[in-house]
Amino acid sequence: MAEVLLIQPKAGNWEAVGVRLPEGLLTLAAVPHKEGYKVKILDLRIAKDWKKSVLDELKSNPIVVALTCMTGPQIGYAI
Repeated sequence: MAEVLLIQPKAGNWEAVGVRLPEGLLTLAAVPHKEGYKVKILDLRIAKDWKKSVLDELKSNPIVVALTCMTGPQIGYAI
């Protein structure tokens, strides 16, 4: 699995207007990827069972887990 896990939390009602690429996480992923680390971006906005997806990824014991977050409802999903 991933050595570096980057998580895009759900975003509340923003998904109704369409899900965009997690551009911030893609930019952040470039550095560890260039250094040879396996990087996985887990986008909880599109995961069918996002809680299970997170738990499954954490079982692989990544060396780094990072989340991005905006203010508003997304903070609750990040926590």
